[in-house]
Amino acid sequence: MASKYDRVIEKVFFNNYNESMSRILFDREELAQACQTLDIASIKNLGDIVYSYRFRKNLPKAIENTTPSNHEWIIVGAGIGMYEFRLSVKSKIEPAKNKNTRCHP
Repeated sequence: MASKYDRVIEKVFFNNYNESMSRILFDREELAQACQTLDIASIKNLGDIVYSYRFRKNLPKAIENTTPSNHEWIIVGAGIGMYEFRLSVKSKIEPAKNKNTRCHP
C-alpha cells in the first residue's frame, strides 16, 4: 500500500501533469488540498513531503512511469512555499557494472 506521502505527491503531480510538460509548478497549498481530497489527516509539516522526495526517497512508480527513457522527475524549490517538478536527464552516479568493487581498509 502506498504511503501517505506517496498518495499526496501523486495527487499533486497528476492534478497538474500532461505529457507535453517538462516543468510542473505547485505550491504548499496544493499539498494541503491533496491531503483533504484524499481524506488524509492533516500532515503538520507539509514541507517534509517535498523534502523526502528531494533527498530521501524515490518518487512513486506512477510518476516515474511518465518519464522518457534516461530521464527522471526531480523536485526543486521555486520560491517561498513554491516547488517545481522538473524533467531532467538522469544524473545518478552508479558504479560501473564491469568493474570489481574493492573495500579500502
